[in-house]
Parts: sequence; structure tokens; C-alpha cells
Amino acid sequence: MKRVCVEKCPGNLKLVTLDIQKDIVSACAIETTNSIIKDLGDSLFSILVDEACDVSSKEQMAVVIRYVDKLGHVVERLLGITHVPNTTATSLKEEIEAILAKHKLSISRLRGQGYDGLALVGVAKKNMNISDLFFLVTNVVNVVGGSCKRHDILQEIQLAKIKEALENGELSNGQGLNQETTLKRAGDTRWSSHYRTLVSLEYMFSSILDVLDLIVKDMKLSSDQRHEAHNLLKSL
Repeated sequence: MKRVCVEKCPGNLKLVTLDIQKDIVSACAIETTNSIIKDLGDSLFSILVDEACDVSSKEQMAVVIRYVDKLGHVVERLLGITHVPNTTATSLKEEIEAILAKHKLSISRLRGQGYDGLALVGVAKKNMNISDLFFLVTNVVNVVGGSCKRHDILQEIQLAKIKEALENGELSNGQGLNQETTLKRAGDTRWSSHYRTLVSLEYMFSSILDVLDLIVKDMKLSSDQRHEAHNLLKSL
């Protein structure tokens, strides 16, 4: 029986069963992580935490450890990815502690923490004025860029303004200048995306006002849509 298995199994080995594929991936992940922990040894380390959304749009947290190996090289290794119910400080703290405990890493050896935009966004939005600002900006992006028609109108108005400014000498013409842009939507946990949203809003500000004004005057739209655009216009 053993000889039959040895002779026939390699030819029939396709590895197409999902359960087998998952087991193989899981085994590889465990061995890789064990190798990282062994290389870390008793050294001090820091962690880097970032958002890692998957195709199902679930909020996930990726944890990377940074340390100096035995050869004196600074090394960064992915320790794990875990689903988080939300990105509050308490939730992130609990998940980080769970990952460290799983790999028997003591927090007393932790010497640095980096969170990209996760912590910064949360802390910034604790300020009511900043929170109100981004609430307003989000609504503007949803209303002005919420349909292909309005998006196209915004692009046409912006293009016309750029051409007029070029003709009047208000803008410089050259390679890489005056590129077509659009309103950027901010991500929940990435501070850089919030920054890009504000930059695009500033760059297209007058064009955005024109689009909102057109929405207010469009009698084909419902009164609620026109009223929302009117309020945004006043706020801007």
C-alpha cells in the first residue's frame, strides 16, 4: 500500500482543494512567523501598525515589527494581520496586545510605536471644529462628485477656468503643470487621504461652488437635493 501511494500520489497531486490550500498557507505562515521570532530573539523591538482592507472591505490591521538583527541590520517583518471591529484606541490596543501575546512578545521590550494615520485621524477628529470640517467636506464630495453627470460638469468648469487663467497669464504653462484633477474621497484611517481631499477642494474651490449653484437652480431635482446643495453652498 505504501509503495502504491508513493508511485501514484505525485501524479494525482493537484492541490486544488480549498481546505488543503488553506492548510498549506497556514503552515507556511506559522513557520515564517516562527523564523521571525527566532531571529528577533531577546532583542528590543518597535511596531508599525497600518490599515489593511481586503476585497470584502473588512477593516483589518497589519502589524509589522522592526528590530536590529544579529548582523546589525535594521529589519522589518510582517507579524500578522487581524480583523478589527473598529479603529478606536481601545480596540487597536486590545488587538495589538493579543498579537504580541500570541507570539510571546513582552510589551516591556517594546521601544517604539508607529500608526500611520490611524491614531492621527482619531485624535484630530476629537476636536469638534476639525470633525465638523471633514463632515462638511465629505458631504461636498458626495453631492458634487456623487454622479457621473456632476463629475463631468465639474471637470468642464475646472478646465474652462484653467484655460482662462492660462490666457490671462495667471497660470504658468509647462510639462506636469495644470494636470486634470478631481475631488478626492478621504479614507477612514489614512490621514494622507484627508490631506489630498483638502488639497483638491482648495484647488477646485470656485468650480465646486459653481456646481453647487447649478444644483440649487436645477428645478428638475427634488427640493431636498436643492436644499442640501444650498446649505453646502452657504457653509463653504
